[in-house]
Amino acid sequence: MCGTNNNFTGFSLIEILVVLFIIGLLGSVVAPNFRGATPRREREKFIKQLESITQFGWQQALITKKTHRITFNFKTRTIALQIERIKDKEKVFTSPESQLIDNEFEYPEQFEIKQFIIEGFDELKRFAGGGTDTTWFYVVPNGLTQDVKIVFADKKDTLGGRPRMTTLQINPFNGQFRVL
Repeated sequence: MCGTNNNFTGFSLIEILVVLFIIGLLGSVVAPNFRGATPRREREKFIKQLESITQFGWQQALITKKTHRITFNFKTRTIALQIERIKDKEKVFTSPESQLIDNEFEYPEQFEIKQFIIEGFDELKRFAGGGTDTTWFYVVPNGLTQDVKIVFADKKDTLGGRPRMTTLQINPFNGQFRVL
């Protein structure tokens, strides 16, 4: 008997093309989500670091009964926690001696602080000449913070060609920030 064996193993060209089409379709849907997640994660990390240092200052102000301040240096892009001390009969602010958290951190270049409003005054526009290199807000011994609102642009995360703007406002009673 002369017969042919039609049991071929493998995939047909059509099956391969269908699989490639499905992979391409899934990739076009999923890839934009991954690209947008990185700036959001960096923004969330920045907010958590700011809130962490503020919360620590709030707790330390209650424990030590001393005024603390959160200082923003716009030239070095750093945020630092400082404690009030008396030196030569004058009040000075220095870094607390703590091993619990970092008392200072650098924020990414992608964030540009546009407004820094303390008690209703924009500290970035308050001075003649249009700005300042540093500003700060206080956490007093009873745990209250100044009323602070920070508006910053995220240059990596654009919306309609413009950087995404984020506004943070502190709750003066517990030192926690919320995104508006």
